[in-house]
Amino acid sequence: MFEVTDASSLDPKALSTSESLSLQIASTKLNGTNYLEWSQSAMLTIKGRGMLDYVTAPPPKPTDPNFKTWDVENSMIMSWLLHSIQPEIGKTYMFLKTAKDIWEAGAQTYSNVGMIAHIYELKTKIHNTKQGSSSVTEYYNTIKSLWLELDHYQRIEMVVCITDTTKLH
Repeated sequence: MFEVTDASSLDPKALSTSESLSLQIASTKLNGTNYLEWSQSAMLTIKGRGMLDYVTAPPPKPTDPNFKTWDVENSMIMSWLLHSIQPEIGKTYMFLKTAKDIWEAGAQTYSNVGMIAHIYELKTKIHNTKQGSSSVTEYYNTIKSLWLELDHYQRIEMVVCITDTTKLH
């Protein structure tokens, strides 16, 4: 039987003081070339802590009764983000005001969404990847991760043609 002795242990935001500032939110530090891996890893941790709004939503007004709590938690997430970025890159984000500002600046600088050269590079890697001496599982995982990355960067939008849909019905 599972028994909870401390209700705070279920709160994803409940961290000790030392853990709160040094939490490793990404499996690797952002180095300028690994944005997709870093952002997915960091986002999972932030979302898992129930703090996604800190990087996606605008901050509350200073007059909001919850502003003080928001400000403390925002500073903690800023610390997490800065500690998950290589120091030479993190210096450029040190003086931004919110975790959202850091998140958006990183995306603007390092995300390759829509970049034709990066898409070409991924397609070339996919084309040139051979199983060789790799196991089927290793080969599959390599190809699958390349395809998933390509899907992320290649924004394909479906356009629905009204005349075609009426023919189908």
